[in-house]
Amino acid sequence: MVNRARVLVTTIISPLVILLLASGGVAAAEEELWEAPGEPDRMVTAADTAVSPDDGRQVESLEQKGGSLGYNFLVRDGFGGRALEYGFLHSSRSGGLFYRHLEKDTNLELEGFFLNEHDYHGDLLLDYRGDYRLHLRTESLFHNLDRELLFTDEFNVGTSLYTPRQLDSSADYGVSFVQESADFRYRLHNYPLHVNLGYWRHLKEGTIQQRFADTSFAGTGNTLYAMARGVDRQTQEGRLGVDVHLGPLDVIYDFRVRTFRDRLPTPVDVFRSNPETAGGPQQHNEDPDSRFISHTVKLHTSLSGGLVGSGSYSIEERENRSRLSDTRGIRHATVHLQNAAGDLVYTPGKEYTAALKYRRQELDNGNRGPLTSLHFVNLEQPRPPVDSTKNLVSATFSYRPSGQLSLVGEYRAEFLDRDQVSEFPSQTSWLLPQSSDTRTGSLALYYRPLKGLRMNANYSYTATDHPSYGSSFEKRHEGRFLTSYT
Repeated sequence: MVNRARVLVTTIISPLVILLLASGGVAAAEEELWEAPGEPDRMVTAADTAVSPDDGRQVESLEQKGGSLGYNFLVRDGFGGRALEYGFLHSSRSGGLFYRHLEKDTNLELEGFFLNEHDYHGDLLLDYRGDYRLHLRTESLFHNLDRELLFTDEFNVGTSLYTPRQLDSSADYGVSFVQESADFRYRLHNYPLHVNLGYWRHLKEGTIQQRFADTSFAGTGNTLYAMARGVDRQTQEGRLGVDVHLGPLDVIYDFRVRTFRDRLPTPVDVFRSNPETAGGPQQHNEDPDSRFISHTVKLHTSLSGGLVGSGSYSIEERENRSRLSDTRGIRHATVHLQNAAGDLVYTPGKEYTAALKYRRQELDNGNRGPLTSLHFVNLEQPRPPVDSTKNLVSATFSYRPSGQLSLVGEYRAEFLDRDQVSEFPSQTSWLLPQSSDTRTGSLALYYRPLKGLRMNANYSYTATDHPSYGSSFEKRHEGRFLTSYT
């Protein structure tokens, strides 16, 4: 822990102090700048006040800097996590600094604060002429967690005996969360095009309480465990984006890849046998590794016109990268998700607004083979997941005759189609309707007769031809009247 604190001080505080001192020397060596003389009084426009990057005028630079040092004292009696849920329960040195240097072409802002090795933040923002922008950020906090107690004495339910085993009597639980991000934007000098690069990382380290039962609450003998489990998990995400203005259209492309990895081995404990599973050492409570990839394309017209159109399409893939050694069939299982959207909004005047929206989602589960486990007495094959396609169409009309009164009507139609379903449940299908159409109409009235008084009346009617579940409705009327005064 001491080494980690030294590393944090070396890697975060020391470079900031060096940069602060170096920047102060550079500022002291700069020549005295002069301010442009004023012009005669006349009408000032936005074009007059805008400063071009190629403008030869000199402007006065601004520089600010400062820092602080201290020591944080903390005295506790016992665990103390409930008194300070978010905070590291130890005394420590603390300090902070900031530096700002603003001029015509270059802006630099740097700040950081260090409370302890688990509670700190740092931020760096650098901008050059609006063409290059770099933003670096790191932050961390500590979360204290409770230790739950199992029941104290064993007991019987029928012929089954339940025995507790509390193996963490002296453990203090808590995890630290660290987030780091780096964002870079490039603007083609005189062309409306931006390239965005981003990186984000999330770390979770510490100790948590793991509770589990050795036979899934079945059989004549059952043991419930509570023990400490280490946590070392990392999530990383990379982003690439491009946006460009092409006449009447703005086009945006975004690519993301995100990975999750548990950097500690999966827990292994000895389980009893029962009629369905064999006994012996077994892996349990895995946090499987995974990977996520997405591509998104968006386009829209000018957002300030009376008629605005927009559309988007995205395709995503989620992959399970489980590392279980006693189970087969789940590693590299994938889920493919496609989303499409289109919006058309027309505003002829301040009183009327009409909108038409369309949404489509396709869910496809792939790369799934037979699921086998070394601990099953008999081969168990779970049902395949449900693939689905959903289409949604909605139309909205809004009328606002005055600032105190508005009326909104909406019609919504949802069409859902499923695969791997049937009218009767089986080992290869689910008891669900193959298609389900739902239509909803609603009318809402919003009224503000007096200052601070709000009144809202809403009525909706929904009908479904094939309800999905036994508790689902086929027809529904819903009305609400709300009033509030503040």
